[in-house]
Amino acid sequence: MIKRTFPFMLVWILISIFGSIHPASATSGKDTNWDGRGNDSTISVEGVWSRPGGGGNHQGSSGSQPPSQNAGNSSNSSNNHAIPAGPVCPDGTTGSLLGCESGLSIVGVLGGSPTLAAAPRSSSGGAAVADPSSLVTISDVQSIVAEGGTINVSPNRGWVYVNKPVYFESDAVGYDEDLTVLGNAVTVHLTPLSYTWDPGDGSEQFSSADAGGPWPDGTVTHAYLKDLAEVRIGLTVEWTAEFTVGGTTYPVDGTATSTTQSDPFDVREAEAVLTR
Repeated sequence: MIKRTFPFMLVWILISIFGSIHPASATSGKDTNWDGRGNDSTISVEGVWSRPGGGGNHQGSSGSQPPSQNAGNSSNSSNNHAIPAGPVCPDGTTGSLLGCESGLSIVGVLGGSPTLAAAPRSSSGGAAVADPSSLVTISDVQSIVAEGGTINVSPNRGWVYVNKPVYFESDAVGYDEDLTVLGNAVTVHLTPLSYTWDPGDGSEQFSSADAGGPWPDGTVTHAYLKDLAEVRIGLTVEWTAEFTVGGTTYPVDGTATSTTQSDPFDVREAEAVLTR
């Protein structure tokens, strides 16, 4: 695609030069008449005329016409001047006229064979970065896990008995999150490190390595010792993370935390009921 479009790019550059450069900016600031130049003459961006067929070069001056094809010395097209250097692009090449926005820079001389250099791209299709391992930080992870999921209580009926084990369960388990960072497709892998439970009855908090489960196989339980109303279980989850970009996986330094609470429930004491 670059080979096909380059002749049109070069034509655009020449049109820009002939249409926008005035000799006042290329010479001593005096008006110069550029009409009437020879058909086979060329001009560099510095206002210097040259003949590709060996006609030499000449500097325009106030009130003068461009030299005829027979004027000048015997120097050849090697006298053409280099295109002025443009800005340094992010890919390390030098842009000119077209700038850097197109992803291409042009290096060469007028009448020569410019070199086209494309900006490097990462294998994921986004812009290349100097250190891909820094694309995702622990603060990014913290924003992802801000919501700590939900807590389920078993038995799930809006109330539980005093002195009976209550089963806690969280849906905060490991998962992946897809992001776009600086134009790069990134997958963040999130893993719970620990779960800290607050039973909500004033008793001491405790930790577990897993998210618990429902009755009768759940591993996280707590027995309430007295009647209570509107009890809410609190949970803090500590997370670790790593991320994959361009086929390479990097760890994220540090840990993030999320917090959540369960829906309220009551704790009731069991009552004996006599029947005949």
